[in-house]
This record gives sequence, C-alpha cells and structure tokens, in this order.
Amino acid sequence: MADLLGDQDKLGAFLKAAAERPFSWGHRDCLLWLADWVEECRGIDPAAHLRGSYCDEAEAEKVIVGHGGREAMIDALLAPLGIRGTQHPQAGDIALVSLPSGVTGGIVTGKFIAFIGHDRLRFTRAPIIKAWSLGCPQLEH
Repeated sequence: MADLLGDQDKLGAFLKAAAERPFSWGHRDCLLWLADWVEECRGIDPAAHLRGSYCDEAEAEKVIVGHGGREAMIDALLAPLGIRGTQHPQAGDIALVSLPSGVTGGIVTGKFIAFIGHDRLRFTRAPIIKAWSLGCPQLEH
C-alpha cells in the first residue's frame, strides 16, 4: 500500500481523504483536485476563481478549451506561484496522464499516479504527458 499512497505522511493523508470524498464537477473534479493539492502544499488555491463556475463535463470542457487546453490551463494557473514543468517528476508533483478514457490530472505518488474518477480514487502507471514540480516543503526531508 505504501507504493500506492507514497511514503510521505502528508501526501498519504491527502490521498486517503480523497478516497472518502465524492467527485463533483466544478468543486472536486480531476483538475480542481490538483489545485486542492497545490493549496495543501503551497497555501494558495490557484483555481479559486474557477470553483463553482461549471457544473458538468460539457461546461468543464468549455472552461478548459477557453484556457487553451489542459496543459496550457495548468501552466497558466501555476505560473504565478512559480511552479514550472519538470522532466523528472517526484512524489508529490502533479501531472497530466493519458488514459484509455482520455487525459486526466493526477498526483505522482512514486511508482504510480493517483487520480480521481467519477466513482473513486484510482492509481495507474499511465504515460505522463507533462508534470509540474511543486517542491512541496512538507514532503522534503
């Protein structure tokens, strides 16, 4: 189980809490969940202005397209916090991954990527499209 949740107590606690909360478009979906983790690590919600601004998948997609796509949207939301892409993601970093069902956002746990689906928290070894290094101080030793 440590391989799935990661060795870091803060990350493990965040993922365990995620397993208990339901998916909700515009409040707790795959991309806003990443913003929750950024806020946990950095103390600032980079997507506060987006919360509650859409309520279904079609509206979410309009927001994403309006920002130039998932990658461009995440880049734009993270840039003011000084968070940049990384070629070498570590546990606690966030990523876009390619799944058979499409592209989704996840959190690197070590060997796996954690992501929330409509039904539950899941883990995968899917290909990473792009990752961003949070440098979460609570995870550094």
